[in-house]
Parts: sequence; C-alpha cells; structure tokens
Amino acid sequence: GITLPGVIDREKDQVVLSPTLQVRELSLGLIRDSLSRPVYFENESTASGFAEWLTTENREDTDFVYLSLENGVGGALFLNGKPCTGRNGRSGEFGHMTLVPGGRLCNCGKKGCVESYLSMFRIQEQFGESVDDFFRKLEGEWPGSGENASPRVLFFRDYLDHLSLEIHNLRMTFDCDVVLGGAMVPHLTPYLPELRCLAAQRSPFADDGNYLRTARFPVRSGMMGVAWHFIQEYLEAV
Repeated sequence: GITLPGVIDREKDQVVLSPTLQVRELSLGLIRDSLSRPVYFENESTASGFAEWLTTENREDTDFVYLSLENGVGGALFLNGKPCTGRNGRSGEFGHMTLVPGGRLCNCGKKGCVESYLSMFRIQEQFGESVDDFFRKLEGEWPGSGENASPRVLFFRDYLDHLSLEIHNLRMTFDCDVVLGGAMVPHLTPYLPELRCLAAQRSPFADDGNYLRTARFPVRSGMMGVAWHFIQEYLEAV
C-alpha cells in the first residue's frame, strides 16, 4: 500500500494533482511497473482517516471529519459509518478550501487556501527552523503578553485563530466531531483546550468545543489505513 498527498483518479490511473509534491497528472503505472508486488494507492489523508474509522467503537454508526495537518493539509469524511469520497474522489480536500480570500499564495497556485496558513511548511518557511525546534522554543515563551509578545507567540496565536476558523467551518458544514490528525498533532495537543475555546467562541450555538479531539494515531496512520485494502480483500476471500 502506498499513500500519496494528492487527488487520485483511479480510472485514469494517475495523481490528478498534488500541490505538496508539485506534480500534475502523475502516472501511477510508472510506480506500479517498477515494483514486483501488487500495489494499491490511496490519498494520504484518506488513508489516515480510515485508520481512525477502523479503530472507532461502533464504526458502523459514526460521523466525523478528519483534518490532517502535515506539510500538506487534507482530510477525510465519514458519514453514517461510511467513507464519503465524493463524485470525483475529492471529498476531504479541506486544505484547498478558501480560508482568507486573496490571502497567502498556496502551492496549488491559488491564494488564501487553508494549506497556505496551516501547513508545517509555513512554520519552516517563516522561521527557518524545524517544527520540533519551533515548538520547543515556543514552550518557553507562551503565552506571552499582548502585542509585546515574541514573534513566535504572535505567529502561533495567528495559527490557532486560523485553525479554529477552519474547525468551526467544518463543524457548521457537517455537524459532527472534528478529529485532528497528522504530524502537527503531538505539538498541538497541549494547546487543545485553548483551541476548543476559540472554536466554541465562533459558534452561534451552545457548542463547548468538545466535539474537537485528536486522532488515536496521529503519526504514520496512513500506513495502517492503506493496509486495510489488502486486509479487506483477504477477509472477503476466506
């Protein structure tokens, strides 16, 4: 099983678009032909959402949105206990919803996308350091004080504000739990209470933000999710 950060068209056997990899119309056959074993391709965030779904109690009766925060931003949608992939297989491409009209330039070529504000690339680009180093230094500076706070604190406040907006929009659209996954989650977990509060403040309803939780397997979950394809094939064959 191979996961890719892009939209996969199974009929055309290609990755239609991957802003993270900066490719369009990538032939999956080129990869498949170089391997000696059967291979199955899946969108990285969709596979991670599958891992969350597979380990959920009563998965046949569950609704949730999975938001993946890594170098790219993606996700998956599960309604009535089933994955919802959309007519063109693009459901869950939350990273390319418009968050700030006319805002930051995204790798997809458009402006103001969620990914341009919430990806790990933004931290690396703006501070010239790894995400691990950013959060290690932030811990000693947080929460800071007002406008005199450090650039790192001001940046992270802005990050949480934009993330809470995206979470609120997903909640208003699908009216279900929102699950955060991806490599950013271990760093965001200490700030989850504040993030819930920010999301709750945006709601016109009595939401307290407890619909927001972190994934059971935030890192390397895509491997687990894509493996399900072969497990399911086996179970159906016995």
